[in-house]
This record gives sequence, C-alpha cells and structure tokens, in this order.
Amino acid sequence: MAAEANRHSWQCFGAATAGAIPILLCMAPAALGQTVPQPLERPDPIEIPIGTEANASIEQPQALTPRRPLPTSVDFRIATWNLKAKTPGETAVVKEKPKAPVKQWRHTFGAERKTADWRKLDKGDLGADIIALQGVTGRRTISRMFNARHFHVVLSRQLLEQWTTSRGAFAVYRDNAPPTTALVYRRQRGVRIAGFRHFLPKSAKQQQGREPAAITAFRLRIYRKLLWVASADIPTNCAADMSDDNCRPHKQVLGDFVDWAAKQVIRQKAPLLLLGRWPNAVKEKFAEIGLPLLVSATNSVECTPAPSAIQVMAPTSIKVDAVKLANPGTAKEKPCVSTAELTLRLKN
Repeated sequence: MAAEANRHSWQCFGAATAGAIPILLCMAPAALGQTVPQPLERPDPIEIPIGTEANASIEQPQALTPRRPLPTSVDFRIATWNLKAKTPGETAVVKEKPKAPVKQWRHTFGAERKTADWRKLDKGDLGADIIALQGVTGRRTISRMFNARHFHVVLSRQLLEQWTTSRGAFAVYRDNAPPTTALVYRRQRGVRIAGFRHFLPKSAKQQQGREPAAITAFRLRIYRKLLWVASADIPTNCAADMSDDNCRPHKQVLGDFVDWAAKQVIRQKAPLLLLGRWPNAVKEKFAEIGLPLLVSATNSVECTPAPSAIQVMAPTSIKVDAVKLANPGTAKEKPCVSTAELTLRLKN
C-alpha cells in the first residue's frame, strides 16, 4: 500500500545510459508545478491611486464651490475734518506775542504731566470709512485717535525732516512742522490701498514766507475698481491765478497736483475724490485737463476754517451714474466734521 501511495505521489520517467542499464528519474509533483508558473492577474496601476489598497473604495472628488459673486456697488461713509476748526460760531484764536516767562517755585518732583492732544480731540472714529484730515501737527495724535488694527493712516511726509544726506532708515519728525494733511481708511474686505502720492511744497527758505500745507493722496482698489482720494488745505477764496497773498504759497503745490492728475488719473480711468479745503476755481483747472466735475455734495459746516464742498472729478469715459454722493451733513458729536455717503458702482 505504501508503494502504491508513493507511486501515485511521484512521477517517474525511464532513461537509458550507455551501458544499457535502465535508470528511473522520479520528481515530486511540487517540482513539476514550479517549472510551469501560472500567470497572476495584477490590477492596472493607472486605475488605482498610489497609497491605496486594491479593494479600497475611492472617494469621488467633490464639486467645486463657485466663487462669491462681486457686489454690484459698494457704499462708503466719508468724512473730512480740519483739526484747527473750533466749535460752530467760534473763530480761530489769533496768536498773541509771547509774554516774558514768570519764574515760579515748583512744589512737586519729577516730570511735569500735561494733557495729550489726542485726549482733547477725543476719538476720531466718526463711523466713517474714508476720512480726510487737515491741520495735523503730529504723528502721535493721529495714531492715538485711529487704531491701527481697524484703520490705515497715511500721514504727509511734510512732518518728516528733510535730510540732504542719508541718515539711516529711521524716520525723524520735525519740531517746526506746519499743520499738514493726512488720509485714513477703514480696513475691510475687498478694499486695500494700492498706492499713494505726496505733493510737498518747497522749503520755507525758497518760499520766503509761511510754508503751506502739502497735499496727500492715495489710491484704493475696491475689488476691481480704482478710486483716488486727495486731502488738501488750501483757502477756498483763491482766484484761478492764485495771485492773492494767502494763496500764492499754495500755487506750486496745487500746480504739481493738477499736472500729475492730468497724466495718471486720466490714464487709469479712475474717479478722483477731493476732500478738505480746495479753491473755488479748482473745477476750471480740472476741466481744462480732462477731469470735469462728475458729482458734488454741499455741506453746511459753520466752523472756521470750513471745508469746501465734497467733489468727485472723473474722466469723460466714466458714466455719470458710476459714482453717487448722498446725504451730506455733519457728525453728531463733532459738528465741525463734514460727512456724506459715497456709492461706487462696480459693474458698468
């Protein structure tokens, strides 16, 4: 029986040698199976991603969410504020000649404490998105009024010292800087600053008199639209030739600004928002260079100095309904602040 089992489990083959002696060659069935390997079915590597098993379920990609559509228009609350203006009906105080100091004995020790200017002016939020300032005499006052987390402040470079040589990267502020201009805008979604320009007057020695305030301008990119905003402090009763004594120092600054607007603002096809104090003849100057008046809003501020009307200049390629000004008035807590609502149309 054992021999019969071994005969079935082994495969034997006969062979003859040179001496005619038969020889049996026996091989196990396993050895025979190894000589003829069976083909294995392998999955197509293209159909199965790397890092997954053959039988693992593959998740289908989710449908892409569409982009948020752009709004048809954006509303801004704008304000202009001259920090030198007093309460309504009160004129500016004329500086008197300095009196001789009187010596007094101090009964305390340490540095003398004084009330900061920003505490006298209170907070400057005003609930506005774009704010133009005039009569600015220091950086610290503005930075205290407008928190950098919520507002972006652009101060005029007129407050900086004018160095003839390189003195490092530190900003040095002047002690005798005249009241100048600044611009503020509230940080919000879809709005960012996309450039700024400073139009500075010549030095006081070249002017041979009082140094005028500079003009500060910045460009806002509102989604896909551009808007230039400028703040100036020029007397409103100036003639077209700026020949008056109070207007002559501002002639060079205003001329540089108009020449720049004729080249850049028209080329960029962007509206120009004028805030602060601008001369009455400014409309004629801008109309000559191709920036006619698009829309304006007259305020009723009874302060001295009072801001001029809020005006928007635009190239002729911009439609009339692209920019809208509405609800001109004054701030509730600060009656010397002129406010209005600006609507910018994004889709033509």
